[in-house]
Amino acid sequence: FFFAFSRQTLQHPPRQAWSFTVMPAFGAVAANQATKRRREEAARKRQEDLHIRSLIKKYDKTHTNGLNRAELAELLKDLNNGVAPTDDEVDWVLKQADREGNQLVSPHEMETALSMWANHQKNKAQVEVVFKKYDTNNSGRLERDQVRNLLTDLNDKNPPSEAELNWVMSQADISQDGTLRKPEIMHAVTAWYTHVEEKALNEPCCVVL
Repeated sequence: FFFAFSRQTLQHPPRQAWSFTVMPAFGAVAANQATKRRREEAARKRQEDLHIRSLIKKYDKTHTNGLNRAELAELLKDLNNGVAPTDDEVDWVLKQADREGNQLVSPHEMETALSMWANHQKNKAQVEVVFKKYDTNNSGRLERDQVRNLLTDLNDKNPPSEAELNWVMSQADISQDGTLRKPEIMHAVTAWYTHVEEKALNEPCCVVL
């Protein structure tokens, strides 16, 4: 009887038999995949935590369970093949990572600091090209009119409005000194491209007569 039912099921699978055989198998595979992803993510997180703890242990010379400005600069130097970061770069990373406002990069803030520094290093060559063209007075900063010129060129020679320029500056000027330092340029470019794309999407594509 069991064999006969099995053959019949294979030849003419009823809806009920499908739901009781295939669906549990599919659910088991999905559950196994989800479990595997959770385990991999947990393992990755443990490795990151171990790495961060090792960095804190190595560079925290003042034993504050975090890196002060000088200790952060030493870490960034080692991550940059022994080339010391500029004061602007150190200030920018510290400002980005220090969510508690205590002038320290705590263990839970270290991931942000490392990520921001890696992204800055990745885009550094592009930033240097931008500064060579737009930092016309060689101040090491892009002032408001210079930022306007940059955004104009990025927008097919269409200059930003005062409101748009104010918005970009508010998004990118992490140091809040009214200028853009080299590490802040990519924030300005990203913000401007996002704004231009959203503006284009919201504009009517045609006129109905």
